[in-house]
Order: sequence, then C-alpha cells, then structure tokens
Amino acid sequence: MLKLVRRASLTDYLEFARSVGLDPSRMLRSVGLSRRCLQNPVFKVPEDAVRKLLEMSAASAGIDDFGLRLAEKRTLANLDPLGYSFAINLLFARGSKPGFKIESCIPTPCRCELKRAAVVPS
Repeated sequence: MLKLVRRASLTDYLEFARSVGLDPSRMLRSVGLSRRCLQNPVFKVPEDAVRKLLEMSAASAGIDDFGLRLAEKRTLANLDPLGYSFAINLLFARGSKPGFKIESCIPTPCRCELKRAAVVPS
C-alpha cells in the first residue's frame, strides 16, 4: 500500500539543498517528485520518495544529518490544522506563567474557524 505524507515534511527543501551545493530540481526529479508538488503544504507525497530524497541529499551533500537540519527549519505553521491547534493550546497554557511571551513562539498569524454543520434528518 502506498503511504503518503504531507508535503510540509519538505518545507524549505529547495533553499536548504541549494545552500549545501545540491541541485534541488534534479534531486526531486530523481525520486519522481516535481517542484510544483512543493507549493502546497497540505499536498500529499509518497513517503518512500521523501525518504529517498532525504537519504540521497544527505549522501550527495556529505551531510549525515541533512534531514535533521531541514527539520530544524520548521515552525508551528508547518503542522497540520489539528496539530497546530494543539500546539497553540499548549502555548497558551504555558503562557500563563510569568515571563513567557507567546508572541515570540508563533511564527505567523493563524485563524481557525469551526462551523457547526446543520444536521439534516434522514
């Protein structure tokens, strides 16, 4: 069965790969991905392709911890909506402690809306 992961797992791949001397477009093509699939963070990509891309990038750049370095660049905004809401709730819970500044932990503004769906009797 094909396993898919959110494209957000490759956040900043293009910039980071380029910064360590790789050709990100060539690396993406070699595992069957395109630059276009990196434009939408909720787009799903094959897990095997992501794993191979990170392994090949690490080997080509000579950086064993390539994937970890890439992951360090992620922020709360890279989480899916549910994960983001859990993280925000945690921040607000911690924010009640003296000296804690929530504003410094939230990288971008986020607005979540929950709407109650009308229940139609069947």
